[in-house]
Amino acid sequence: MLIDSHTHIFPQEYKKSHESILKIDNTYADLFQKDSPPADAESLVGSMKQHGISKSIVLGMGWTDYGLAQDINDYLIESSKTHQGKLIPFCSINPAWGNDALYELERCFNRGAKGVGELHPDTQDFDITSYAEMRSIMQFCEEKHLPVLIHCSEPIGHSYPGKGQTHPSKLIDFITNFPSNIIICAHFGGGLPFYSLMPEIRTSLANVYFDSAAAPYLYDPDVYKNVEQLLGSKHILFGSDYPVVSHRRSLDHLMKTGMDSDSFMDITHNNIMDILSS
Repeated sequence: MLIDSHTHIFPQEYKKSHESILKIDNTYADLFQKDSPPADAESLVGSMKQHGISKSIVLGMGWTDYGLAQDINDYLIESSKTHQGKLIPFCSINPAWGNDALYELERCFNRGAKGVGELHPDTQDFDITSYAEMRSIMQFCEEKHLPVLIHCSEPIGHSYPGKGQTHPSKLIDFITNFPSNIIICAHFGGGLPFYSLMPEIRTSLANVYFDSAAAPYLYDPDVYKNVEQLLGSKHILFGSDYPVVSHRRSLDHLMKTGMDSDSFMDITHNNIMDILSS
């Protein structure tokens, strides 16, 4: 059973209001072009069926607008109910909102959200390295066993929409501030796994997972085997970043690795199920 651990969906009506939302929310404007409105739940489920994917994590964006965040969070949760287990909702908050962020997190958890993310520190303008700013959110997530998924980016390499500057140096500060939390670093953590050759970094990554969202844009297929050699297959999650990257392209990229069946099952199923059942 294939599980996609990183997808994004939006209500159908957002296609009609796409241009106006670009003016309202910084993260949305950073990620989506004027002529590229996002996909809805039905489009995602259709693509899942076509490509043999049984379940998908549906993520929010790193919203800067509180009203949009609530609207999308409700849509993700309702879509999970409509599609009866095929979609697993995370919720989007901004730690910079303070008590309002915690309120929205609690509200979504009580309605069925299974995690937090995707968070975008740059466009949301919060300091991921600040223990004080992140503490209340991370404490709640630790108590409720909720994973937190962070957008990450590489300190070198080509530019792309939404890249940002959440580099490994910032991520490791965040991770070491909250060693008991389950943390998912998107986009292979901006290359953080490669620093695990340093013993102190490797030790810090015990509760950290790295998803492969948008990997075909960033890395050769060998990235899977290289990260597996460094950290083991138990720390990798398959994610497409649908609709930014199609399921077909993401799966083709994964299949080129030639990994063994046990590693494939860990990456595409076992690890995310372990996270969700913790």
